Formats: sequence, structure tokens, C-alpha cells
Amino acid sequence: MFFLLSKILSFLIHPFNWFLLLLIFAQFIKTPKRKKLFRFTSLAIFVIFSNAALFQFVCAKWENNYSIPDISSKQANNIVVLGGYSSINEESRQISFSFGADRILQALPLVQVNSENKLILSGGGSNIYFDETPESEYMAPFLNSIGIDSRQIYIENKSRNTYENALYSFDLLSEEADSSIILVTSSFHMYRARACFEKQGFKVLPYPTNPLQSVTKLKPGDYFLPSLHALNTWPILIKEWIGIIVYKMKGYI
Repeated sequence: MFFLLSKILSFLIHPFNWFLLLLIFAQFIKTPKRKKLFRFTSLAIFVIFSNAALFQFVCAKWENNYSIPDISSKQANNIVVLGGYSSINEESRQISFSFGADRILQALPLVQVNSENKLILSGGGSNIYFDETPESEYMAPFLNSIGIDSRQIYIENKSRNTYENALYSFDLLSEEADSSIILVTSSFHMYRARACFEKQGFKVLPYPTNPLQSVTKLKPGDYFLPSLHALNTWPILIKEWIGIIVYKMKGYI
């Protein structure tokens, strides 16, 4: 039920939906003062959440808690990469990479540093409407085809969320003498992911990827011109914050 609700209610966390709903409600309000209040609030929501400078400031505060570690020395042999960066056409079997593809791209050099390193692909199917091939299952042969030794690739194909990523990865690596892992996931997601894995008993070395924070400097227009990119990206952060609250309530972290 928790998994189902997390998917169905995702549309409620988009600031644009708040803006639109308030405007619609304002049309049915008879009291002029309340109508004005609803319209002003909807406009304020749009201005605030479409401001690129404000969004970048929040991202910097949230994501800069983690930095890319030095991997020149041996710190951990198990490299766990969380899924959610690709999909596959079930008919043509062609893989399409999405926003989070940086996760797997950044992990590949880590695997090749040492032939003893293990790449744990953690990710099953996450679609609630129909069955699909687990992400880790189709990524393993793809990575093998581009030169990653199949003996270094381990598959965790049952997880549907971050908690299960940690739970089933622990089952997979439970016989390992060393519980240290390099955890590769998106910067905005690292807090919750790290907490889940540490809850299972792992010693986690965070390796953040694909930050929401822009790598380029802000332009003058970013401070006052509306940005659809900022407006459409806020739900990622909002969903993550809600996820942290829910995970704490459920004892996952």
C-alpha cells in the first residue's frame, strides 16, 4: 500500500499544481477579499518556485553536504549503484537512459580501478501498472557488452524503493567480511539512501552524482525571470523531503 500511494500521490507535490488549483478555487469564491487572497497566493507560489536563483540556493544547501571522495586508495570493494536511471523497450530491448544516468556513468570508473571491485546493480521493477524487466537484469548484459567483466557485476533485482535497495543489498552481501560500500546515487537522494544503508549495518562512503545544483554560474536573469526548469524540478526535492519524513516515521532510517 505504501509503495502504491507513493506513486499515485506524486502529482500532488508539484508547485504548478498548487498554483493552478488556487486559481481555479478563486473563481468559485464569492467573497472578494478571499478571492484576492487566493489569487495573490497562487501568484506568490509561481514567483517563488519559478525563481532559478532561489532554487539553486536551496540545492546548494541541500546537496553540498557531500563531496566526491578520493578513490585513488582502496577504501571499499563493493560499489552499490541505485537504480532509476533507465528503462527498456520490452519489444526492441533498446535501453533508454534518463536524468539519473550519471549514477551508472560515474560508477564505471570506480569498478575499473580494481579488478576485485564488485558492482552491485540495485534495482527491480518500479511500475505499478504492469510487469517490466528489472532494471538491474537488463543493465548487467549491457555493461558486459561495453567491457565490464561479468564477474564483477552483481544483480539485486527485487527492490522497488530505497529501503528495499538497502535491505536486499544487505542480503546479497551478507556473507562479505567487509561491510564497507561505496554508495552511488544522486546528490539530492544521498541523505535518505545513506541512512537506509547504514540502518542495515553498512559502512557507507557516499559518492554523489547528477546534482540538481547547476555547475554554471547564475546569470542576472536568473534572479528575476521565471524559470520553467526550476518550477518543474522542485518536485524532485519536495518528494525527497517527504520521503525522508515517511521513512523516519516507518523506522527505515
